Amino acid sequence: MKPRRILHIEEDRHYVESLKRFLSKAGFQVERHGRGDTGVEAAREDPPQAILLAIRLPKKDGFQVLQELKSDPRTRAIPIIMLSDLSSREEIERCLKTGACAYVIKAHGHPKDIVACLDRAVEHPSGFTLIEWALVVALFLLALPLAWMQVNHYQSAERDVQRLARARSLAATWRAAAADQRVLVGCKSGDALTACRLCREASCRQETSSSSLVSFVDPGGRWTVEQEGDLPLSLDHFLVRFFLERESEGLAGGQTHTINAAGVVE
Repeated sequence: MKPRRILHIEEDRHYVESLKRFLSKAGFQVERHGRGDTGVEAAREDPPQAILLAIRLPKKDGFQVLQELKSDPRTRAIPIIMLSDLSSREEIERCLKTGACAYVIKAHGHPKDIVACLDRAVEHPSGFTLIEWALVVALFLLALPLAWMQVNHYQSAERDVQRLARARSLAATWRAAAADQRVLVGCKSGDALTACRLCREASCRQETSSSSLVSFVDPGGRWTVEQEGDLPLSLDHFLVRFFLERESEGLAGGQTHTINAAGVVE
């Protein structure tokens, strides 16, 4: 198996050598740099598969090195594991927020733990194993139909609310016209009642200034006007028919409902 190359940026040569024995047995090729600035340059020139990074370093400390490497597109994706004697909560949180994938306290971190941490970082830099990725994808695929059903339900409900409001508005307009002793002529059944004219019966046979157009559009719906030829239709007797996909305001879904001349929904 080809050795996995890692960069160890650490001033303490003895610590690096003692850890290197475990890393070499685990299949890692270790390159050491004792200063922060030379470590950054080495990572940029030949990016390793992972970096072990100390905090106390000459020239540039570990915080600066971590910030520079995570700000550079060339080195941003390299997993970086912090190895430090510092154990304060603030320092650990600072490193993790900056982009370190792990923080190991030297006094508590056994070399085997560091090897295991490196194995995970190199083999799964995203933080997920293959099995974990499979579970994530499976859950996503299961959630898609549920999300589609929810969106479809919401859109259907919104359409029904608008359709019912339009039907009531149209019925109210026709009732008001009837109270003003007007009649309806020239209507055609279809998606839009745009050919109807409201007029007084005496002027229905001719275009007069008292005529007015009725425009009522219901996308996806069908409005039916029952009349014979071009004869005037009395507004005292009419039905506004509309279809509801889902239950709305106590009206059953999947059915055609009507509003009659009295404004009663059936």
